[in-house]
Amino acid sequence: MVLAAEVESLRVTPVAVEGATIKVNDVVLTEESIDVALDAGNNVITIVVEEEGKLSMTYTINAKRMSFDITEPSIEKEAGIKAQVSINPVKEGRAVIIFKLMDGSTPIAIVAIEEEFDEPKTFSGLFPGYEGEGYSVKVFVWDSLTNDVNYIGEDLAEPITLG
Repeated sequence: MVLAAEVESLRVTPVAVEGATIKVNDVVLTEESIDVALDAGNNVITIVVEEEGKLSMTYTINAKRMSFDITEPSIEKEAGIKAQVSINPVKEGRAVIIFKLMDGSTPIAIVAIEEEFDEPKTFSGLFPGYEGEGYSVKVFVWDSLTNDVNYIGEDLAEPITLG
């Protein structure tokens, strides 16, 4: 069985099955729960339940932890639109922060900033000449932003919408 998830950690709690062995990533569990911390990027967690003389079960979880978190969102919609967020890296690295101004479901403009991260930073996307409640701003953190129409960038954070 293969499961997929986007999480920061997993808690595995064994259920007492007499004569069964439960392993998480080759570590045998006792009766205690364990937390499996995930690194940024893709992680594979394998859970094996074996009972002597019976069919064993293997569960594989493909878990992805985003490399960045978007926090402290705010938006102002008078005298232009200003969207602001903090970007917190899970690990050091380069990313592109994208602010996309939306009028309903129609994209109007973007602001993109490429930055190297080793600590949290705050960014603003400014859209002068636009104001009003009909606008929102979507914020993305991608690995890159290019003119290549065949590659749209990989999400490094869970996108959010302001407004």
